[in-house]
Amino acid sequence: MPIRINLLAEAQMAEELRRRDPVKRAIWVGVLLIAAVLAWTSVLQARITLQRSQVSRLQNSITRMQADYSSIVNNQKSLAEARQKLAALERLSTNRYLSANLLDALQRAYVQDVRVIKLKTDFKYVMTEATKPKTNAFTVIEGKPATATEQITVHIEAIDSSANPGDQVNDYKETVASLEHLDEVFRETTPEVRLTGLTPPQPDGNGRPYVLFTLECNYPEKVR
Repeated sequence: MPIRINLLAEAQMAEELRRRDPVKRAIWVGVLLIAAVLAWTSVLQARITLQRSQVSRLQNSITRMQADYSSIVNNQKSLAEARQKLAALERLSTNRYLSANLLDALQRAYVQDVRVIKLKTDFKYVMTEATKPKTNAFTVIEGKPATATEQITVHIEAIDSSANPGDQVNDYKETVASLEHLDEVFRETTPEVRLTGLTPPQPDGNGRPYVLFTLECNYPEKVR
């Protein structure tokens, strides 16, 4: 039987040991792990980019909604102010003082030998500043418009030329106080007409004596 001698056995053994070297295996494992990490990092980066894009879209949407909300709030404020002004104009148009009503009433306040020679109306207004509308998290709180407290004083100057000048003054004062016009103005209170001036008897151009007297009436205060 022939004897076979492998002269390359030692080299083959060295090569086999080199292929089975654990360091080389570790290197290959490391390379594979690095490749896997890089692949996972790429996936995460793609997800991050996608999420950032979504966040950007949401931020743009929120910005648009905030602009719309601000526009709505401003419109609500403008509407509230317009309503306040309209209400104030309506109050002014329906409750304003009309001198014609008083003049018409005085024509019916007849007392013999008494004649009105002057009618004067004093107006005084006490102003109150307006408060602007405010907004909270849910709605608009309407403000209050500027108001003016109206104070009206009527002065009536008249002449009593009766046979006994001065005797008709009180009668005329009571007649004026009982005018239906004043009842409508004062409503729940009694009209108060005061005698604020009375001159001594003096002759007119024809030598007939007369007295000059002044009546005063303060109208109820009104907020306009």
